[in-house]
Amino acid sequence: LESSFVLKHPDENDLIKITMLTDAHLGCPTWPGRPTNYAFLDAAIQHESSERLPDVLVMTEMLHGALTHPYFSDKEVYKLKRHELEAAIANINKDQSLAADERNKLLSTLLLLEDSYRPIPSLDEQAKVFDIKVAPFAKKVIANGGIVVIASGNHYDKSSKGMTDEAEALARKFDESEQNSLYVLHGKGTSFGAGEVPLTRFGDSRKLYISHRLKRGSDEIT
Repeated sequence: LESSFVLKHPDENDLIKITMLTDAHLGCPTWPGRPTNYAFLDAAIQHESSERLPDVLVMTEMLHGALTHPYFSDKEVYKLKRHELEAAIANINKDQSLAADERNKLLSTLLLLEDSYRPIPSLDEQAKVFDIKVAPFAKKVIANGGIVVIASGNHYDKSSKGMTDEAEALARKFDESEQNSLYVLHGKGTSFGAGEVPLTRFGDSRKLYISHRLKRGSDEIT
């Protein structure tokens, strides 16, 4: 989900830090027993916020989309059955060894896990999650003098059948004053984003080539 590396400036005194947040798939359900994608994303952003902020933040396929395939739609639901949830709540409530704060913590954890087992099939609602969980960090990067790159993923663009584009939809989450620091690699005509991003802001004549990768391999950045 997250990786960072540095690019040497031609004079080798300055380094350009590049961070990638890829395939976050906000809105997808979590398989039971696995950490949620939200937990991974929160941890990645927390780590990057505690270190030196990136000069370049690259994001691809941040939204899950709503494909009609059973594994990529609102049919992909792993939540507990009603009687299973009721039994889990009852077991927590009747456990006399738990202090009140421990019981509340377990119930809260159960609630969050149960919610993560269900998808968010609405593209607009997925974008709202991005607005809350990711956009504030991206805005910090811009305020610190960095640039943000958003590349469309194939899931969102195929879901919308070309009527809307992921990168362009997410770009609207940024203020007009931030647009000059935003690079939008749309997927129109190809279903996923790819393109070049200049590094002239950092006194570097080179360009980054960025592309979302499908099924196999990592997103490409050269």
